[in-house]
Amino acid sequence: MAMIRCFVAGLTCLALAACGGAVRQIPMKDGAGAEKPMELPKGTIFGGASQEQAAAIAQMVAATNTATAERSAAGIAATARVEAGVQQVQADVHDLQAGEKRDEESLRRLEAEQKRVGAEVGQAAASLERVEVAAGKIDASVKRVAEGQARVEETARETLDTAKKTWDTTRMIIEAFEKVSRRQGTGEVTVFFARGSARLVRGGVQERRLVEFADWLGRESRGRKIMFVAIGSASATGPRELNVKLAKKRSEALLGVVDQYLVNVPHEYVKMYGTGDAYSPKVDSAQEHERYQHARLIAFFEKGQEPALPAEP
Repeated sequence: MAMIRCFVAGLTCLALAACGGAVRQIPMKDGAGAEKPMELPKGTIFGGASQEQAAAIAQMVAATNTATAERSAAGIAATARVEAGVQQVQADVHDLQAGEKRDEESLRRLEAEQKRVGAEVGQAAASLERVEVAAGKIDASVKRVAEGQARVEETARETLDTAKKTWDTTRMIIEAFEKVSRRQGTGEVTVFFARGSARLVRGGVQERRLVEFADWLGRESRGRKIMFVAIGSASATGPRELNVKLAKKRSEALLGVVDQYLVNVPHEYVKMYGTGDAYSPKVDSAQEHERYQHARLIAFFEKGQEPALPAEP
C-alpha cells in the first residue's frame, strides 16, 4: 500500500507540473487495466490549467489508483489461495505419509499373524501326528487285549472241561468208597462249619460228633486198619476258587481230631478232596447254603478192601 501511495503522489506531481507547460501525452491505464494515452494541457504549476482540465486529471488519477488497488488485492488473494493450496498439499502429503505408515504397520501385523497361524498349523499337524500314533498304539493294545481275552476264554473253557472231568472222576471215586463203607457197615460222619470258616470249635457239638465216630471205629476195628476218605464242601456263594480252597481246608481240619483220638489204632488217609461248591445249588436262600458248609469223613477197614479206583484225568 505504501508503494501505491507513492505512485499516486508521483502521478499527481507530474500532472500539476504538466499544467505549467506545453501539451504532453503520458501513458495511463483505465479501470479495465488497458493502456490509454492522456494529454496534459499546457499551463503552469500554479493554476495554468482550467478547472475542467484539473477535474479530468483528478478523475484519471483516481481511476488509475482504483485499478492498481484492485490488481494488488487480486494478487494478495491469489497469493493467499496459493498458500492455502500449498498448505492443503502439505496436509495431503502428511496424510499420505501417515497412511503409508499405517499400511506398513498393518502389513507387519499381517505378516506376524501369518507366522503365528503358520506356527499353530505346524503345532496342530504335530499334535495330529501324535494322536495318530497314539491311536495306532491304542488299536494295537485293543487287539492284544482282544487276543488275551480270547486266550482267557479258551483257558476258561479248558479249565471248565478239566474241572468237569475231574469232578466226574472224583464223584466216581467217592461213590466207590461209599459202596465199600455201606457194605462193611462202617458208615460216615458229616461235620458242619460256620460260614466261611474251616475251624472246628474245641469241645463243640461238631467236634464231639467226630470224636464219637472215631471212638466207635476204634472199637469196631479189632486190629484192622481203618481207611479214611475226607471230602470238604462249601456253598455256591463267592468266587469258585475260594470255595475250592475252603472245602479242602475243611477236609484237612478233620485229620487232627482223628489222629488225636485214634492214636493207638492203625489208620490211614486214602484221599482228601475239596469239592468246592460242586454240590451246592445256585440259590439265594441262606438256610439252603448252610447245608453245604461241611466236611464228610467216610471210613472202611483194611487197605486190601479198597475198591479199584478209576484213573484220574
